[in-house]
Amino acid sequence: TWMNPDLWIINYDILKPWVKFLRRIKPQTVIGDEIQLAKNKKAARSKAFRELQAGVPHLLMLSGTPFTNRPAELFNAINMLWPDEFPSFWSFARRFCSPQRTFWGWDFSGASHLHELHLRLKAAGMIRRKKWQVLDQLPSLARHVIPLPLSDDSKYKEAEADFLKWL
Repeated sequence: TWMNPDLWIINYDILKPWVKFLRRIKPQTVIGDEIQLAKNKKAARSKAFRELQAGVPHLLMLSGTPFTNRPAELFNAINMLWPDEFPSFWSFARRFCSPQRTFWGWDFSGASHLHELHLRLKAAGMIRRKKWQVLDQLPSLARHVIPLPLSDDSKYKEAEADFLKWL
C-alpha cells in the first residue's frame, strides 16, 4: 500500500526530517544515487545519509558523475561503504591526497598514488563503467519541445528586451 511501501525514494535535500522514521522501518538496503552530492561530510545531506545508512546490511552507492576533482572528495562515500578498508580520513589523505601543510593548516586538494587507489577501490567492490562501454545499452536521446501558451506575453517581451539590452 502507499502507507507501507517496499521502496522509498527520497531526495537528499529533504532526507534529514525523514531519517528517524526510515530508521524505524529498519531498511535492509540503502541506495545512494548521485552519491557525489554527499561528498562533504559536514553538509546536512551527507550527515543525514550517513545516519540513515548506519548499520544497514546492504549499501550501494551510484554515480554517473565520477569524482574527478580530487581523491579527498571520495572519502566520505568510501568510508561509509568500506569503513574497515578506509577507516580514517587522515590515513587516506596522507596516502592519496598529497597533503601540504600551509600557513592556514593542511591542504588535501592534491592527488597521489592514484593507480593504487584505483586498485584498492576495485578490490573493495567498485564497479566502473565508462560511457563508451554502455552506450549501446542506453536509450536514444529524445528531445521534446513543449510550447507553453502565455495568457499575457507583455512581461515576457519586457524580460526579453531587458536581457537583450544587458547582452
